Amino acid sequence: MTFPILYVPARNCSVSPLNVRTQSDPQADAELEAMIGEAGYVLQNLIGVAEKRKKDKYSIFGGARRLSRVLALIERGTLADDFQVPVMVMPSTRDAIEISLAENQKLPMSAADECLAYRHMVDKEGKSPLQIAARFGKTERFVLGRLRLANLAEPVFDALRAGDLSLEVASAYGSTSDTARQASVFAQLAGDYYANNVNEIRRRLASGSYRGFDPKVLFVGPEDYREAGGRIDSDLFSSAETEIWLDADIVDRLAEAKLLAAAQALRALFEAIGGIELKSRYASSRKFDLAASAEKLFAGDVIIEAEVKDRALAWLPVPMRFTPEEAVSEPNQSAATLSSQDVVVSSDQADLLDAA
Repeated sequence: MTFPILYVPARNCSVSPLNVRTQSDPQADAELEAMIGEAGYVLQNLIGVAEKRKKDKYSIFGGARRLSRVLALIERGTLADDFQVPVMVMPSTRDAIEISLAENQKLPMSAADECLAYRHMVDKEGKSPLQIAARFGKTERFVLGRLRLANLAEPVFDALRAGDLSLEVASAYGSTSDTARQASVFAQLAGDYYANNVNEIRRRLASGSYRGFDPKVLFVGPEDYREAGGRIDSDLFSSAETEIWLDADIVDRLAEAKLLAAAQALRALFEAIGGIELKSRYASSRKFDLAASAEKLFAGDVIIEAEVKDRALAWLPVPMRFTPEEAVSEPNQSAATLSSQDVVVSSDQADLLDAA
């Protein structure tokens, strides 16, 4: 049984509360809106029922997203105010609900088929990634990423198409455009515990090169690197930090040259403020500081208590004193006079003292 398809002004259509789809995705809606706006028509018809006692008015049971995006484009002036949409007119509400439910039982396209479709548009239709992005409401980077996946090494892409690799793992292999390296790492990891570890895959792919986050890469900078002939393999699935700098020898050479230049500039600055003489002047300064400290120490200036200071000076040999000799010629009696309790002298020692 067939039902008529009429072209109806979009403003004469309204979404039925019985529409089977009640939830949507903002990103998907934005992409659908961009597709309709770029194409200028609605590819798939809506499903509706004529409203009773309302001439040329239709209640939509299938295609609510399409209708809402068309109305939004009309409001913005992208589509004409009298823009028409195709509506399959059902005889009853029951028929409309059944067909709307059947319409929404869709099998999503596989990631591999999607990638090949983008590549065919480039190869067969001559479209640029930017044109494709505008047509389907995607970013150019997204399209470039899908094209990178479409050109993966054959064994890697076959595994993606067969479902043996997830899109995330395939994207890890797509972090480089070097298909020979992709195939080599894929063969190395076959049956390995890390076969589906994206970090391990990226690490092996970048072996013998540098990643964008490497300190040496940041020190060299992309401008000097490219000017020296260096190649950068952009990672379309993450950020600039994970892109691969393929020519490690150029990175090493430029880093060494920049370090040498920085060292020479530092040496010139060092010489400008004193150069080699600075070291000897610093040593002389340190000798003066040490001498001053010794003078304070042996003059007793570091001792705060007067009694302790006097006793210390009394026992200090004269050649080591920094104070005038007359100031210490008569040491404190309490320190110079020793009582019998302080010194015990034997009889033999006493006889010797008397004989002297």
